[in-house]
This record gives sequence, structure tokens and C-alpha cells, in this order.
Amino acid sequence: MVRWAVYVGTGHGFNDELTKIISENGIDYARQNFRFSLLEYRSTRMDDNIIINRESYWKESIINKGTIRLQQKLNDNRIEK
Repeated sequence: MVRWAVYVGTGHGFNDELTKIISENGIDYARQNFRFSLLEYRSTRMDDNIIINRESYWKESIINKGTIRLQQKLNDNRIEK
């Protein structure tokens, strides 16, 4: 939950692309236009690879259902090998 608190507090959670948007438009832009949702809870002790795989699962599920159009650039959390 700490990670999401950072997103709420900063508007960008130190995501590079979101940081650019907030720098250009201000925190109020994020508060008016962004919505963050917790779809699944995992322990902070969980391996990072598992977390990233679950995030990828949810992004793919949401995109495939056409519920939300995500810009992959804003959600790029792949682990470089």
C-alpha cells in the first residue's frame, strides 16, 4: 500500500512518463484526471518478478476487455534481462 500512497501523494509515483505529465500540467491535473485502483493485494515481501507478472496480467486483462485504454508507455514495468 505504500507504493500507492506515493502515487496519491505525488500524482506520478516516480514513474518517468507520469512525472513528465505532472511537471508540465501540475498535481491538480493528476487529481482531476487520474484514477488509481488496487486490483490485487500482495505482501511487500513477495518477489518483484511475481508482482510485475501480476501487474502485466491485469494490464493485459483490462486492455483485452476494452474497459480501459492504457498507454503502454505509462505502464512499462518490464524487468530488463
